[in-house]
Amino acid sequence: MISILFFIFSLWGTPYTVATTEIPTNNRVEEDALLQYQQFIRDDAKEHRLFLENSFNKLLMLISGGTFLFGSVLAWLNYRTKTEIKVAINKKFDEKIDNLLETRINELRHNLEIQSKEWEKKIETADKLIRELSSRLSKTSPQSDKETVNERDVQHTRYAGTEIKRILWVDDNPENNKSIVSMFTENEIVFDIVKSTDEAIKKLAKNNYTLIISDMKRAESPDAGIQLLKLRNKKYSNTPIAIFSSSRSLVGYAHTAESEGANLVTNKVTELLGYIQTIIG
Repeated sequence: MISILFFIFSLWGTPYTVATTEIPTNNRVEEDALLQYQQFIRDDAKEHRLFLENSFNKLLMLISGGTFLFGSVLAWLNYRTKTEIKVAINKKFDEKIDNLLETRINELRHNLEIQSKEWEKKIETADKLIRELSSRLSKTSPQSDKETVNERDVQHTRYAGTEIKRILWVDDNPENNKSIVSMFTENEIVFDIVKSTDEAIKKLAKNNYTLIISDMKRAESPDAGIQLLKLRNKKYSNTPIAIFSSSRSLVGYAHTAESEGANLVTNKVTELLGYIQTIIG
């Protein structure tokens, strides 16, 4: 009986033992499979990460290349735009300069033509005046140094019946005007030469004058000519007056003299001679 039980027990125990011995084998297989799966997952994740990294790097390179290309295009467009703007501005500026120069040149040419005509007229007037004065001087016989006082009286008496022009010349430096006075003979013009406005007033009270000539600046005043002009306007408005003075003395007073009614304001001998010739006819 005991043997039977032992046999049965042995039969029962054998499969158990086999089963118990197979369990560790199955666990190792599962562990190996798990390890292989984990390794696969890691490898796949690594490959995926490398793929993403490579893709990101390529994307960055693509973006950098596009940005560089876009920046290059913008720089080229900016340079071209600046160049075109600069060319347009230079062209416009050159056109403006050309127009201004052309206008200015035309104005200067016109002014030169006018001045040329004026100078031609003045030269013609001066030549005519010189010819007339030369003719008159040649017709006038010089008086002998031995001429007596009686002969001079006879000569003045002869001209007393004719209309002799009288000119009052006011200048504190009369020696500067001797060359002009010497161009006229006494039978044409009698010059009363005084050095101050007070002397001129006395002369004006005694004589009728065809013309008054005055400088501007005298020892008594820098605008003595203006003062004499105002006196003429009050008492002798019918007598023409010419202001003949240096350009320096006329500075600041020429316009005033013209506005006060001076018939001539000049610093040129030719203009004065022309006006005197107009007055005496």
